[in-house]
Amino acid sequence: ESLARTKRPSLATALYCFEVVVTGCSSATMWSFRVMLHMLALVGAAAFSIGGPRRRYATALSSYVDSLSSGQSSGPPGVSGYGQSSGAQSALIIQNKGGGHGELGYHLAKMLAQEQGMKVVILNDGSAVDKEPFRSYPDIAHLGGGVTVHWINPADPAAVDAVLGGARFDVVYDNYAKDVDSGRHVAELARRWNVKNYVFVSSAGMYTPGDEYPIVEKEPTKSTGQRSVEEYAAQIGLPWSSFRPQYIYGPKANKRDYLDWFFDRIVRGRPLPIPGSGQQITTLTDARDIAAMLAAVPKAGAAAHGQVFNCASGRVYTVDGIAQLAAKTVGVDPKSLNIVHYDPKALSSAPPKGAFPFRDSHFGVSAGKARRILNWDSAYPLEIGMREWYADYNARGRKDVDFSIDDAILREVV
Repeated sequence: ESLARTKRPSLATALYCFEVVVTGCSSATMWSFRVMLHMLALVGAAAFSIGGPRRRYATALSSYVDSLSSGQSSGPPGVSGYGQSSGAQSALIIQNKGGGHGELGYHLAKMLAQEQGMKVVILNDGSAVDKEPFRSYPDIAHLGGGVTVHWINPADPAAVDAVLGGARFDVVYDNYAKDVDSGRHVAELARRWNVKNYVFVSSAGMYTPGDEYPIVEKEPTKSTGQRSVEEYAAQIGLPWSSFRPQYIYGPKANKRDYLDWFFDRIVRGRPLPIPGSGQQITTLTDARDIAAMLAAVPKAGAAAHGQVFNCASGRVYTVDGIAQLAAKTVGVDPKSLNIVHYDPKALSSAPPKGAFPFRDSHFGVSAGKARRILNWDSAYPLEIGMREWYADYNARGRKDVDFSIDDAILREVV
């Protein structure tokens, strides 16, 4: 009776919390919750002779519970705008030309076109190159409303305007800007178009070291170019969201050192010189998981506005744990690994940047907020990604690897 009577915000809050809990339950538990809520709604209506609007509200509550189990919920009854699709039909993706972010545009465009039927335009930095993921762009050109790629300098306003030719878009994804100057023109276009969502792909590298891990979005950040883009988007009134990924890998990556570092040594039976204790925690993120998170924004609509989301796939791992998982993937007993820990500061000369692909301190983020607000979950935990990566590693063939830095470290610490 009280649920049916009240229209206070507390009801919306209670039902939202209920949805968060229920959507994470097993199917058996979900069924129990549904039965319980149906009984409460119907018995309450009968026992208290709820009529008119109250009966309709009880019925709406019952329908809402039904929608939770199917994943089609548009929000608690009487609460407008919650989790509703923005109705976006077109998307513009500004894509950089390499590094960890390099394959996000491909996967994102594929999902937006194939799953949401959008017309997608990609403005890719640089000139067309015959390497992944860029060589796969033609494979997705026919999907949905079509995927078109232009190779230009996205920081050049004249070049951007020339290829767009006056076109407008419902959603803009900036996976390119490193500072305000390189993203200003596209951000201003997004404001002019009155986009439903402006999405910036930032970096988890901006967080300052702290004492609590995994890192959540409220933690303090350094002053970086990417942080300034987030601030600028808010300043000019864009319906912005920002995503902060960490250690990106994927099936079409052109930056391969995160996992290759382990395989290069394990398949050759070499020692693994790992800085620190090996117990520092981190998270690796499959590019397809990040793309799915980004693709969820138009469906979330206004719920994503003004929000920052960390991007990470599944569990956090220790660095030694990643080495052990890589060994299992190769078919080597993890207990047989020769992991050599060392203190970089105790060496006669500091190893060059990139000698080890991860930080020698804790650096792991939590993606719990994206699960709650975007109804997203990881489909590619590291165990799956590692197997795929190793299959591709073998298909590429073993290349000569320079282990001189390893040898110099090992001479000092072994």
